[in-house]
Amino acid sequence: MRQKSQTRQTGAAKAIKDVRRATRKQYSAEEKIRIVLDGLRGEDSIAELCRIEGIAQSIYYKWSKEFLEAGKRRLAGDTARAASTGEVTALIAVTTGLRRGEVLALRWEHLDLDGGVLRVMESLEETGKGLRFKEPKNKRRRQVDIPAFLSDAIKKHRIDQAQALLKVGIRLTGETLVCCRCNGEPMSPENLSRQFPVAVERAGLPRITFHGLRHSHATLLLGAGVHMKVASERLGHSGIGITMDLYSHVLLGDQQEASAKVDKTFKAAVNSRFQST
Repeated sequence: MRQKSQTRQTGAAKAIKDVRRATRKQYSAEEKIRIVLDGLRGEDSIAELCRIEGIAQSIYYKWSKEFLEAGKRRLAGDTARAASTGEVTALIAVTTGLRRGEVLALRWEHLDLDGGVLRVMESLEETGKGLRFKEPKNKRRRQVDIPAFLSDAIKKHRIDQAQALLKVGIRLTGETLVCCRCNGEPMSPENLSRQFPVAVERAGLPRITFHGLRHSHATLLLGAGVHMKVASERLGHSGIGITMDLYSHVLLGDQQEASAKVDKTFKAAVNSRFQST
């Protein structure tokens, strides 16, 4: 009798899964990108975003991985052209979590591309008297590991930059800025902040600010289960408390997911016990 009951339950569960699979909403590439970017902005927890969109969190993280893989193919070797200076600037920000001024103050001598690390040594800021270099925020110089595809993209960018600077009579050295104007001078942080959202919208993507790339990186780190202390050190925060205050909504999503898993586990255990008696 018990075996027949279990067989009926198994058949019913399979039928429900088949119905769900057949009636599941099909998302276009544009909709997937919109949802991924909404999650990266961090305005809602991933759990809340998935609830609103009616998708599982595993689906969201699958789309996020596809989104990043597409970016890697575009910027790091699967296309004929190398990344532009603007693209490299954005890629550094979203894959390292560096602040705007820290990205624009990076020099070639701060990078170890074969070792896969960069050193944050200074920051660029715009004042009423012009541009000036200063110590990083909180005076926290730090070392940040970088992914291999970013190293590859920056290596290609270095070749293009060296050729472009030679055309105007400038030789690339260790002190040359990684992200600079065509004459080797520093880029304006304010201009970058104004122009970046426009370029994003022109590309047909949902609006996001340049500073939003830093938040996107933090959201991805914590959503992937990276320890809060590691994320705090990578972002250059003065302490782990700052990171927790800024990104507690991401942890809230983890708590909700953990609670749901506990609920599912206990229900399964209870059902198993009753079925065996």
